[in-house]
Amino acid sequence: MASDGFRPLDEKSLVEYIKATPSLSSKLGNQFDDLQIKEVGDGNLNFVYIVIGRSGSFVIKQALPYIRCIGESWPMTKERALF
Repeated sequence: MASDGFRPLDEKSLVEYIKATPSLSSKLGNQFDDLQIKEVGDGNLNFVYIVIGRSGSFVIKQALPYIRCIGESWPMTKERALF
């Protein structure tokens, strides 16, 4: 985890993030059993997940504060995450 509190999401932490975010959990009908989560990013910059539940689905992207394929030694600005 970076010193600023950032941490990349994985399947387990993504489910916790979805549960804690009403606009996302409502898209899944607040049903979290049998979720299908697939990471589909190309491995260079971002994490991209397809989330499929019984009541809905969505794609979620996490922009990292560094180049994913290189690591924290090549930081990127936090402002890029806004775009």
